[in-house]
Amino acid sequence: SLAALVGGGTAQESGAEEVGRSAYALLLEERQQVPIITFCAEVDEMLGGGVPLGKVTEFTGAPGIGKTQLGMQLAVDVQIPEAFGGAGGSAIYIDTEGSFVVERAVEIASAVVSHLDAQAAADGVAHGLSLESVLSSIAYYRVHSYVEQIALINLLPGIVEELGNVRLVVIDSVAFHFRHDFANMGVRTRVLNGMAQSLTLLAEKAGLAVVLMNQVTTRGISQGHAYLAPALGESWGHAATVRVNLFWDNGARLALLFKSPSHSQGSARFAVTVQGIRSEPPDEPPPGTSPKRGNKRLRASASTGGEEAGASESVAREEEAMQVGAGATKRHHPLK
Repeated sequence: SLAALVGGGTAQESGAEEVGRSAYALLLEERQQVPIITFCAEVDEMLGGGVPLGKVTEFTGAPGIGKTQLGMQLAVDVQIPEAFGGAGGSAIYIDTEGSFVVERAVEIASAVVSHLDAQAAADGVAHGLSLESVLSSIAYYRVHSYVEQIALINLLPGIVEELGNVRLVVIDSVAFHFRHDFANMGVRTRVLNGMAQSLTLLAEKAGLAVVLMNQVTTRGISQGHAYLAPALGESWGHAATVRVNLFWDNGARLALLFKSPSHSQGSARFAVTVQGIRSEPPDEPPPGTSPKRGNKRLRASASTGGEEAGASESVAREEEAMQVGAGATKRHHPLK
């Protein structure tokens, strides 16, 4: 029954810890976790290195903006070995809309393997990945209703333990089955809150990244025009620790970080190519002029709210915090 799917549990089941941990221990634990790169250097920089482990990250956007492309890219990138600066784990992909296309996953995986081949040849270190191994390390689940979705999420802790070394769970999209099947919005809110709590607990306990793809909906009128907002309502906004909005800006794809506990608001352009998610090619300067210099993300941030100074301070704080965990291993970034 629905009540059984959403029902509460004991203190242990809810994730309550009998023995607390120090803030220093939490800092060291977080610094040891390797973020999952998107293969777009500007988006990775905006996120502080990539999609963080141990947290829930939500990407929202209209159809066609690249949410599924990003989800498949992350499912491949999470498998980059630790020796190459990756998380070295496997992925679980939960498809609610039937948008996962295995042929597209093959293209993305082939590009990443080729990239690692070139890097391995230059460094003289083998990476051990192949197209077959990458695809075999993505556990795919297709769900057809909100009941199946909730049931699968409740089973995820056991699935993660059984598979071993899972570092990413993607739900694409989290909103699809919840937008039209509920007459009672109070019940829907309760179901969503229970699902969000389960996913947050899973991310924290298993040390993996939960990535939610969310749709957008028309919400209200601003200056005579309807505006788009993430689906599932305002209460759902607390479900994710990190939230990124993907949208079109003069024909270019733009990612806007608008919620993060550790990084200031920022924006970055990205592209969807045959190889997958990549940095947008630089604009060609007019004949006889020099190309613009500087950080594209910080320039974009300044145009949306003057965050350049805040971003610089954030970087300084980040470098200072890194010094606290003295002796931490310096990792080689997969894109360098």
